[in-house]
Amino acid sequence: MKKILKIVLSFVVLISSFTSCEKDDAKDPLFEYYQTENYAPYVRVIMDTQLIDITQIESSSVTFTVSAPGDNVASWAVSVKLDGSTTTDYFELKTVTSFPETFTYSVNELASTVGLDVADIAAGDKFLFSGVSVGGDGTVLTVNDLGPDLFGQPEQRNAYAFQVAISCPPLVFPLNGADYVGTGTITVDDWADFNIGDPIEVEAGANPNEVWVRQYDNPYINNPGTAYLIITIDTATGNVTVQSNENYDYGNFKSEVVGTGFVDGCGAIHFTQTFNTDAYGPLPGYNFAIEL
Repeated sequence: MKKILKIVLSFVVLISSFTSCEKDDAKDPLFEYYQTENYAPYVRVIMDTQLIDITQIESSSVTFTVSAPGDNVASWAVSVKLDGSTTTDYFELKTVTSFPETFTYSVNELASTVGLDVADIAAGDKFLFSGVSVGGDGTVLTVNDLGPDLFGQPEQRNAYAFQVAISCPPLVFPLNGADYVGTGTITVDDWADFNIGDPIEVEAGANPNEVWVRQYDNPYINNPGTAYLIITIDTATGNVTVQSNENYDYGNFKSEVVGTGFVDGCGAIHFTQTFNTDAYGPLPGYNFAIEL
């Protein structure tokens, strides 16, 4: 009888200890998760367009679909800006209150939204989109509210921050040096011999894969009529090497010019110059670019 009594008492104590650990007002996490009022008003965006060829920009469009996994999203608004050669503010593009919904905007429409023309858009520019969702209870979510687990999910992240890039068409190998001949426009000159936007002559060189960048309008050298850069294009890769045919004569010093770079599918030449001067030694790291 004593044995039975001890077993019963032990069982009662065990039950009491479990009961004492559970507060009366404790909530079941699983039950709480499935309560509609506790959902965060997240949405998802699936993008059909992430890259636009600059040569097809007039006929290109951007398409994406927004959906809400829960039924507690009151609205989702998306704004757009251009970032790159011209940077604009964000402008509201669309607000939706029913899901899913698919959007298609031509590049003309996007450009107009941010106050630009298509002609103002250049390769390397990006349309940046910013989304904001609002819950039925007024909760507002932006990209800053995404934790690392959700930010790492593309569809979830896209709903609050995504982009569409404007790119050059891919290079078609083997390249033809003749595609990089003509009157170009200087778009980068860290050495500042020229002004951005100045014209510059690029002539065919001694070989099919060689072009010469003339210095006729360089106001800082004493030999603009005879000095030029020899650009040798690797027709299999698009990489270039740069070598001046003679030293540039700046008066108080002379300099050989060498460099490396690449050509792109838009017909531009990009390279970084080193000025090997007789007075100051090598001066590296000066970028130069020509659009043709």
